[in-house]
Amino acid sequence: MMNRRSSMAAAALALVSMLAVAGIVQAGTTRMVRDIDTTGGSWPLWLTPYKGQLFFSARTPSKGFELWRSNGTKSGTRLVKDIQTGAVSSSPQELTVVDGKLFFTAVHPVRGRKLHVTDGTTAGTRMLWRAAADYSDPTWLTKVGKTLFFAAEHPRKGVELWKSDGTKAGTKLVRDNDTVGGSWPARITAYTGKAYFRAGHPDTGTELWKSDGTWKGTKLVKDLDKGSHSWPWQLTTAGGLLYFRAEPAWSGQELFRSDGTAKGTRITRNIQSGAADSAPSLLGALKGELYFSAITPGKGRELWKSDGTKAGTRLVRDVRSGTGSSSPDGWVTMGGHGYFATLLAAGGDGLHRTDGTWKGTRVVRAIDTGDEGYDSHWMARVGKSVFFAAATPDRELWRTRGTGAWRVMDINPGSAESQPTWLTRLGDRLYFVADDGKHGGELWMWKP
Repeated sequence: MMNRRSSMAAAALALVSMLAVAGIVQAGTTRMVRDIDTTGGSWPLWLTPYKGQLFFSARTPSKGFELWRSNGTKSGTRLVKDIQTGAVSSSPQELTVVDGKLFFTAVHPVRGRKLHVTDGTTAGTRMLWRAAADYSDPTWLTKVGKTLFFAAEHPRKGVELWKSDGTKAGTKLVRDNDTVGGSWPARITAYTGKAYFRAGHPDTGTELWKSDGTWKGTKLVKDLDKGSHSWPWQLTTAGGLLYFRAEPAWSGQELFRSDGTAKGTRITRNIQSGAADSAPSLLGALKGELYFSAITPGKGRELWKSDGTKAGTRLVRDVRSGTGSSSPDGWVTMGGHGYFATLLAAGGDGLHRTDGTWKGTRVVRAIDTGDEGYDSHWMARVGKSVFFAAATPDRELWRTRGTGAWRVMDINPGSAESQPTWLTRLGDRLYFVADDGKHGGELWMWKP
């Protein structure tokens, strides 16, 4: 009898697993948090966890786009502050948490777009600006230790590197790097407690720089293309190194690495020999190595990885064999694997995963045989699941535990699509924006 019961239990478990993969059995609850704009969608943006709640920008007819917060309940989803009073939007952007504070940019009715900070309350939401340190249009907000670094335009110095500790007095220019017209810092990235970024200088062109927040400690890392520009881009950390794409004239667009010193800043491997471009697109880290896509003549754009050495920079797998490109895109890690999107040989998109080996790189599920099955921009891991947006052919929220994948819910029923975006994990919950066809784009939540 026990054997029979055990066999029946095993069969039932197998059936449930099979149905889950097929999308028939769904775990968890998916619901709209609140209909913020009852006239047609509040279309939340910049979803950011802070102090156990979700902060974001959302629109209402009477106040425009302003700063909101939510604890996951209808009553707990509310406006933080109407920065531009009335129906005019302050349009909060680039929400960034640093040292217990939430920084963001917003438009002041007189001063224009400035840096703001909040503790989550109306009274604690304020603009960080003073006439003695004037700036405008801050961008590239980045946490480096307990300091916020950003790029902003000074009325006389141009666009340069700034920093803030959350006070007006502590929001200041770091260095006037290019006295001619601004160094235009971009791609600010935290590495070894410093801010790394690309910036221009009359003597070196646009190259890799670093800063500890002081004038003296803001310096060139290395001039990779003397007399011209190497245009560093896509700065990404992995395995104790800083990786980036650069395009000096002698190598074309290739993968470079840095340990913060001039000597330790060099090309990993000239994948396309000479000045031809492999055009690497950096994805993310796994097991101390960097994963990226690159182009080679015989294989197209495929998945590569690097440990920072020439020998350790190599093709992982030609996912779409031959000259056709699988064009890996998107990246999230779970259980020792990296998950990413690919173009399939049969057409449409698929979700793949890799453990870094040829054999361990395989398709999780072919999502669609059409042209746009998978949206690699929106992926998030929650617990032991990876959530993503995919179309078959209508774009909805999908989920995988590593084997197979299934639709979480047909939020916009029928052939219409809910187009989930801004997938964001907060604890054991997933928040996202979706349109159910009745309320417009609103804040939604999945919870186990």
